[in-house]
Order: sequence, then structure tokens, then C-alpha cells
Amino acid sequence: MRSHQIASLQHVGVETIRSTAKSIYRRLGVKNRENAVRVGKALNLI
Repeated sequence: MRSHQIASLQHVGVETIRSTAKSIYRRLGVKNRENAVRVGKALNLI
């Protein structure tokens, strides 16, 4: 799902989604969504 689709579903701005994603990536120590999902699954977060 793309950032603008998520933003529309959550009724927030696209930049809010992007900045939140960057924050999550930083906390997980990853650079992209694919790696964030991989690490999240490994840590039983998702």
C-alpha cells in the first residue's frame, strides 16, 4: 500500500505517514518498508 492510500484511509496527510514511517524505520534500524516488516516479524511486533 502506498503512503497516499494509507493517508486517505487514516484521514491524515501524506507527510504525516511519511514522517511516522521514517521514525519507525529509525527505531528498527532499517532503511525501508520491506526491511521494517522483516524486522517487525522477527521481533513478533507484527
